[in-house]
Amino acid sequence: MHETKRKGITCETNNENGHCKHLCTDVTNGYYCHCRDGFQPNPDDPYDCIDIDECMGNNTCTQSCLNTKGSYLCRCLEDYENNVVVGAMTGKDCRAKGDPPLIMIAADGEVVQLSLAHAGETNRHAVDTLDQNDIIAVDFDPRRELMFWIDRQQRKIYRSALPKGNQSHAGQELNIDFKNLKSSPSALSIDYLTGNIYLAVIADEEAAGFIARKKRHTEQSENENGRGTIYLALSDGRYLRTVIKGRLQIPTAVITLPQIGRICFADAGFEAKIECADMDGKHRDVCTKRTTVIMDNRMPWAIDVFENNLYWASKESRDLYVQDKFGRGRISVLASNIPNAHNIRVYQRFARDTSRAVSACSQAVCSHLCAELPLNTYTCLCPDESPQLDLKIVEISHVEKNLCPFSWGRHGKYEDFENYFV
Repeated sequence: MHETKRKGITCETNNENGHCKHLCTDVTNGYYCHCRDGFQPNPDDPYDCIDIDECMGNNTCTQSCLNTKGSYLCRCLEDYENNVVVGAMTGKDCRAKGDPPLIMIAADGEVVQLSLAHAGETNRHAVDTLDQNDIIAVDFDPRRELMFWIDRQQRKIYRSALPKGNQSHAGQELNIDFKNLKSSPSALSIDYLTGNIYLAVIADEEAAGFIARKKRHTEQSENENGRGTIYLALSDGRYLRTVIKGRLQIPTAVITLPQIGRICFADAGFEAKIECADMDGKHRDVCTKRTTVIMDNRMPWAIDVFENNLYWASKESRDLYVQDKFGRGRISVLASNIPNAHNIRVYQRFARDTSRAVSACSQAVCSHLCAELPLNTYTCLCPDESPQLDLKIVEISHVEKNLCPFSWGRHGKYEDFENYFV
C-alpha cells in the first residue's frame, strides 16, 4: 500500500489514478494504492502489485495446484476424477477411481475392516489371529496387494493377501527375530515403489516404561539419547538394515514417502518430536516438537488422510471420526465401540500411489537392498551383519557400491559369486 500526503492530490488528479497500477482510493489529505484480489504490493514499487502464488501457500486444492495471474486452478491427478465440476469447486474434491476405499483399524486383538461404500458393513476378523493378540499397527502394499500388521503380544510382524469382503487371512510371519534384537516393533510403513518395509522398534527397557507412562508423558528416560531404531528390510523380513539410530527414544509412527525419497517418524519420548530423513537414514530434520493441538474426549490417537477427508480414532470415546481435511463442515462418527484403536489406514489402490511413479530402484543392480532417494535417485544398502564391499577384495569397478558379501570362504573369497545378484 502507498499513501501520499500532498495536499490537494487525489486519485482523479490529471486522470492518472494516482499513478497506481491497480486500485486507488482517496483518503483525508491524500490517497493510497492497493491491489486487486490475487495480487500483493510490489516491495520494489509502491505503485505496483505483483501476483500472489497461491500454490506456494494456503489453498484448498485436494491434489494439484496451478498458479494463474491473479488466481489459481485446482487439478486432479490421473487416477482421480472431479466429484464437483462447478465453478471454483472444480478440482477441489478429487475422488479416486477404482474400488471404493476400506478403513482398516488395528485394535488390540483384531483388525477391523470398515467399508465406506456400504454403511454399516464392518468385518472385525480381517486377519486370522490367535487367542492372545495385541495388534498395534497395519499397513498395505497397494501394488502387490499385501497387508502387513504388528502383533505386539507375539512380538512379530505378519503379512497376508488383502482381505476382501468378509474374508480373513492367516498371516505369514516375517523373518525378523525381535527377541534377539532385545526390542519390540511399534510401527511400520511400506514403500510401495520397491515393496520394502520400514519398521520402528522400541528397546525392551524403553517399551516397558512407555506402556506404563504413555498417557502421562512426564517421566524422562535414563537414556536421553534413546535406543529406538528404524529398520529397513525386504517385504519378507530378510536383510534387516538399521537406517535411523540415536536421538530416537520411543518411535511410535513411521511413514514412507517414496515419490520424494523420504521417510518421517514420530518420537513419543521425553523430547517428543516428528522428524524426516532420506530413505537411507541420512539428512535428518526435525519438523516439529511437542505441541498440544487438541484436548477433548475426541482427542486423536491415530489418523489418516484420504481424498478430502481426515479420519481419526479416539481411545477416550472409542469412536472413529471423519471431517473435511480443511476443517470445513461438521465432524461425523463413522463407527463406534472400537476398543483401544492403535492405528488406522485407509486402503485404496491410489490412496498413496497417487501418480503411478516409477521406482528409481527398478534400474538398479543391488545385491540386497535398494532405497529410493530424493530427485529420483537411489542407493544400494547392505544388511547390518554384512559390510559394504571394498574394491581391494573384488575387482569389479562398475558394481563397487552394489554388492554385499553374504557368504565367505576360508580364504576371504565368495563361496557363491555366480548367484550373487538376488
